Amino acid sequence: MKTRNLTLHNDPSHGWLEVKRADLIALGIEDDISRFSYEKGSKVYLEEDCDMTRYIRAAARAGWKVDIDYSVHTNSDSFIRLLKAYEPTAAARQSIAEFYDNNPNLTLADLSRFTGKSVPALKQFLLEKK
Repeated sequence: MKTRNLTLHNDPSHGWLEVKRADLIALGIEDDISRFSYEKGSKVYLEEDCDMTRYIRAAARAGWKVDIDYSVHTNSDSFIRLLKAYEPTAAARQSIAEFYDNNPNLTLADLSRFTGKSVPALKQFLLEKK
């Protein structure tokens, strides 16, 4: 049984559960998360109303144990509100391919820094898109 120790970030009006994008993929829900959630690098901050529930239910179906730390709270707007809105994996892949196609002087090393993905992974991804 997998156990996930997760943090729920709260500000005065909302909350977000911090999870790994890899978990969303493993649970098969990466394309079901709304744009009301946010992302940064490999972390996704699931909004508490729908996306967090979707994650918890999928984790339970997969037999995962989820422990949530509810102690993180700020009395002002959370930093999470400043992050990029979540893009489902399929949309993110399409965006990367379009970005690369529309910027002919962009190297794979540049794209790697932009996406956080390795150069070999990007080469494979771009080959699959053609």
